[in-house]
Amino acid sequence: MTIYTTNIRYEESSSRKLSGLGAFIVTILLLITQLLTAQPATQNPLTLSQALNTAQTKSLKKAEATQDLEITKLDAKIFTADLKPQLTGFANFPNYARTFQEVVQPNGTIAFQPIRNNNSSVSLLATQRLAATGGLFFLQTNMQRFDDFENDQRQYNGLPFRLGFQQDIFGFNPWKWDKKQLPIEQTRASKKYAYDQEQIHVEVTRLYFNLLIAAQDADIAKTNLVNNEELLKIAEKRFELGKISENSYLQLQLEAVNSEKNKAAAEQQVLFASRALQNYLGDAAQEGIISPEIPTVLAEFAVDEKTALEYAQNNRFETEDYVLQIMQAERNLEQTKRETGLNMSVNASIGYSRSAADVSTIYKNPQNEQFLQMSLSIPIIDWGKRQAQVEQQEIAARYTTHSVEQQKTDFDTEVKNSVMSLKTVQNQLKLAGKSQEIAKKRFDIAKQSFVLGAISTTELGIAQQEKDFALRDYILTLSNYWVGYYELRRNTLFDFATGEKL
Repeated sequence: MTIYTTNIRYEESSSRKLSGLGAFIVTILLLITQLLTAQPATQNPLTLSQALNTAQTKSLKKAEATQDLEITKLDAKIFTADLKPQLTGFANFPNYARTFQEVVQPNGTIAFQPIRNNNSSVSLLATQRLAATGGLFFLQTNMQRFDDFENDQRQYNGLPFRLGFQQDIFGFNPWKWDKKQLPIEQTRASKKYAYDQEQIHVEVTRLYFNLLIAAQDADIAKTNLVNNEELLKIAEKRFELGKISENSYLQLQLEAVNSEKNKAAAEQQVLFASRALQNYLGDAAQEGIISPEIPTVLAEFAVDEKTALEYAQNNRFETEDYVLQIMQAERNLEQTKRETGLNMSVNASIGYSRSAADVSTIYKNPQNEQFLQMSLSIPIIDWGKRQAQVEQQEIAARYTTHSVEQQKTDFDTEVKNSVMSLKTVQNQLKLAGKSQEIAKKRFDIAKQSFVLGAISTTELGIAQQEKDFALRDYILTLSNYWVGYYELRRNTLFDFATGEKL
């Protein structure tokens, strides 16, 4: 690079006037900067708006948000389908066996008899779930055929139809709770999807400004390098004429070397920040680095804390989260009570069945069939196990209620803070812009004064540092402004700049 040749030439032209130690230090620093790797020259211009649009179509975060929404919609489809009539077919053929099997004889002894048979069946089962009670209606038809090849016999066992009902009297009914929770979950999913879109905006904006800040640091380093090279030329002539001290001349040489080091380091940070943004946007394969542009500020808009809270409470998915947390705690408590206490179930059916040597007889003259079963389970001695399980769920339910109240408080605080932060940064941005303009003018004046010999290198360095700090502070404030704007949108799902719900 030119800077190395130029600086070394200056060093050689004045080496007889420099102390041996000072020359050695400067030479070592120059050699170190030559070891820093060069950065790719390819630049890909990208605005903040373009980055946001790309993230909404290609980023992994977008795919995750879409997947979550689609899965929740499919959950609703599964539940709705589960409450509709179901028809299932069963078949078991061939079911052939050829072996020896023990057979109990009339006198109580066992004889191992050869068997060779086929026991096949086919059936249809229709079911209908009742969400209100958790019961199950079913309608069944079945046909079974048994072939005994050893004795050359064939027999059919048929079930033209069987209509029945199964019901747990005191059991837990999950379908009742699913039916209550599902609409809330669907609403939550829609709101969460909108929230995820705004979260993408926040994350992309942060990454974009990380790159922009790095790019500005690189521009500052490049500008400082050019300025220091020019000032070093002037200082060399003045040093040869004895108008500045050796210490001042060495100081400018060190600043020139440091400028080169800062430039290389800043360009490396630009590359890292560019890759991070490319990875997030799904453009990791893109060659070169992204060249960001400084976004303009939106037209000034008012933000009211009370209004922001109302939008947040109505639009954010956390509102449904709070309801679902309480509901889940109540569900767990009821499930524990019902599954550990008195249980009773009823299983009843009526229909027709018949066995015969031919199929037609089964359907022409079927026999009446009835079935009724009631089962009862009563815990008698459990040494307090059931009571302890119920108390566990009661404690969990109380904690959930307390936790939800705290979450609501934290949620309101987050919204209030985002409103206050954006209001503050709007004012700070105006001041940062003025400071940046003033610092730049002051440095231009200081630079001219140094050329004329009116100020020292120390005063010039201070002016340059203030200029750099003011410019960087403006970009940082602009970053806080845009991140704060998208955080407020995310926290309220409302755009105060346009007055539209997101």
